[in-house]
Amino acid sequence: MRVLRGHNGPVVGAAYSPDGERIVTASFDQTARVWDAQSGEKEQVLRGHRAEVISAAFSPDGRSNVTGSTDRTATVWDAASGTRARVLYGHSAPVVSVAYSPDRRAILTASLDGTARIITCPTCDATLGELLALARQRVSRGLTRAERAQYLHEGG
Repeated sequence: MRVLRGHNGPVVGAAYSPDGERIVTASFDQTARVWDAQSGEKEQVLRGHRAEVISAAFSPDGRSNVTGSTDRTATVWDAASGTRARVLYGHSAPVVSVAYSPDRRAILTASLDGTARIITCPTCDATLGELLALARQRVSRGLTRAERAQYLHEGG
């Protein structure tokens, strides 16, 4: 038996990654933490919610996490770096449950406001290559030399 220690408040949610190699926990200490499932070592602390974190889940491909909080938001995190990728707003009460769709293109949130929301989010945990492909589909022209320098930090 392994005990995962490190939160500074009650742990109220936990989930395994799809491959079983990591665990994400949710706590009243306003953080979620990612752990190595074999060793029990802490890998990441996910900070950014302004109140208790109640639920957490991995995406089906393990590339991101989503957390739900009493701050009325859900947050998407990059699983590799632990950085916040996106904050999902819309509930008027605590978000008590979160889950990904099997294709990872939607996030389901449930709240004490009496609603569940399906947030279609094709870019919530997209790779840079996927984002560039999506941009190419939606942009009707190429960037000018000045735009390339400004946005892509390329020489003019």
